[in-house]
Amino acid sequence: MKIGLVDVDGHNFPNIALMKISVWHKSHGDSVQWAGSLEHYDMVYMAKVFTFTPDDVQAYQADEIVRGGTGYDLTSRLPDEIESYYPDYNLYSIKDTAYGYLTRGCPRQCPFCIVGQKEGVQTYKVADLQQFWRGQKHTKLLDPNLLACPDWENLLGQLADSGAWVDFTQGIDIRLMTDEKAAAINKVKYIRLHFAWDNFADTVSLEKLKEYKTAFKGMKQYCRYCSNCMDAGDIYYCDAKAIPNTSINAILPIEKLKRVNKCKDFCFCAVDVLDPIGNRRYKPRRPSVLKRKMLEETLFK
Repeated sequence: MKIGLVDVDGHNFPNIALMKISVWHKSHGDSVQWAGSLEHYDMVYMAKVFTFTPDDVQAYQADEIVRGGTGYDLTSRLPDEIESYYPDYNLYSIKDTAYGYLTRGCPRQCPFCIVGQKEGVQTYKVADLQQFWRGQKHTKLLDPNLLACPDWENLLGQLADSGAWVDFTQGIDIRLMTDEKAAAINKVKYIRLHFAWDNFADTVSLEKLKEYKTAFKGMKQYCRYCSNCMDAGDIYYCDAKAIPNTSINAILPIEKLKRVNKCKDFCFCAVDVLDPIGNRRYKPRRPSVLKRKMLEETLFK
């Protein structure tokens, strides 16, 4: 069979489902390639993670077209047989980084997140590390809330034993932190950890952040569609400090800065940023030159 694949979201981040579909078909003797509109395929798989991604409107020539992923249908799942396969990293020319999930599900049910609807409100183990890691130097872990899993100790142990540099891409739930979990995390090789504080009324996270702010190297706090920042205009971080008579006050009223100023208790630098004007999408990147200058005026003086 001739199989065509379409990553509707683009190729900026590998689609794990497509990588597993690819290796499954190859193991059955099928040819697999990125789909083009000028060729005919026995089957084309179109995968989309984000609902805001525009659909691919190309007319693919195929006997069957299968659309899947959260961007199309929250209930779509890979068959268990395919889910268990080691990803085809060659599909995206990935050389030394592994991508995958050790757990699924999250109990938090944050209003901006669909994990609870899609995967359930209990965190459960779905794989061991060897299912998607085989000696790579780096591991991108996509778990929504690993610390909520009853198997957290074993899974963190697997990450530590791997010796790979681990990126907890979805952050770590500070509300579940204990001394035992902190010790287990610190056995893992990581560059930095992210801890979200997404609810201004969430005093548990605030107190936990204070309690463990010196427990980890490279610890950073961030807001993702944080209600605190949304009330303040989607422009700056919860650790913004109100400095009178600076240019920032023309954009962000000082009384609103005071309202979200609880993060002045921390020494974390800004890592993630929300696009401030007209576009409320989350943008995990450093501020622009202009924003950086304004942040320096307010955060670091």
